[in-house]
Amino acid sequence: MKRLFTSLALLCLLGLVALPAWGHDYWLMPHGFTPAPGSLLEVDFTCGHKYFPNQSIPDITRFRVFLTTPEGRRLALAYQKARESEARLLVPVPRPGTYLISAVTVQPEFWSRTEKGYRPGGRAAVPGALETGKYVKSTKTFFTAGKPSQGFQRLQGYEIELLPLENPTTLRAGQALPVQVWFRGKPLPGVEVFAIPEGFKGDGSGPASLKAKADAKGVARFSFERPGTWLVFTRHEIDTPGAPLADRENYRAYLLLSVQ
Repeated sequence: MKRLFTSLALLCLLGLVALPAWGHDYWLMPHGFTPAPGSLLEVDFTCGHKYFPNQSIPDITRFRVFLTTPEGRRLALAYQKARESEARLLVPVPRPGTYLISAVTVQPEFWSRTEKGYRPGGRAAVPGALETGKYVKSTKTFFTAGKPSQGFQRLQGYEIELLPLENPTTLRAGQALPVQVWFRGKPLPGVEVFAIPEGFKGDGSGPASLKAKADAKGVARFSFERPGTWLVFTRHEIDTPGAPLADRENYRAYLLLSVQ
């Protein structure tokens, strides 16, 4: 633990943790989506614009990471190692079933736009702030050890989160997956939801991303024709003019999938 905090201190001094990671996408990448029951699974918490190599470590002081077991127990996980590109976790897999690893913001980030670019901090903390945003995130990854189970449909109670309505660990190319968007305890209709495949570049030279709009029950449906790793995400913004810390609030939810 002492070594971990030493690593975090070094990252902060180098400016790695303080990077404007709110503009990145976030995911928890397991070293395999089908671990054996009774094993320990390494998982990397990372963020970036490249899909899906480890690129930048999130500000892990602002997140908590949890393991939800097949029977619904939720256990807090400790970071085992912090590097420039990721924070590594060691996840116990005691028995068969479908597990969830999730990370959620426990201390929101504030970034302010000034005439000289973006600076960290709320409006009051940044002289000359033209606009300030508050950023809150959650990210999930499911994996199955042995036989799949049904616990994947449990909400975690995050401000914003994506809930798969079918077991995402059994997804195969050509199959569809309905994903429901939840915001502050209620389904969120009408929001856009995206699915980004491994190798996506955004300039048209790589595989194409997918987009769907949540229906009246907050459900977006995707058909995954391409096997591999996918990142499903959504964002929801609220204008808060006159609020003491931010002019708008930005909420983002992620779900990492492996399509067989």
